[in-house]
Amino acid sequence: MSAGRDWRLVRFLVRHALVGIAVGWNLLGLLLVLDVAGLGTLISGSEHRLVALALLLAGFAVTFGGVAMATAVFLIPFEEPPCRPGPPSEP
Repeated sequence: MSAGRDWRLVRFLVRHALVGIAVGWNLLGLLLVLDVAGLGTLISGSEHRLVALALLLAGFAVTFGGVAMATAVFLIPFEEPPCRPGPPSEP
């Protein structure tokens, strides 16, 4: 491994993934607290509430983290290739 590796892209992706995970977990928290569709009641009444919560946390993390990373990659600004210097030649 060389000591001069550039980690900017990795940091860019990890930062956006963490933001997406935070957004997803906040949304999950709101869904549970507001008891949307009885989800909070269902989980709190289950004997396997930790397993259910872990699965929900993992699912929301993967989904929202992936969406945030993909959106960030799609929105990376890039330079347009230069146009031809002159009008196309007529045959």
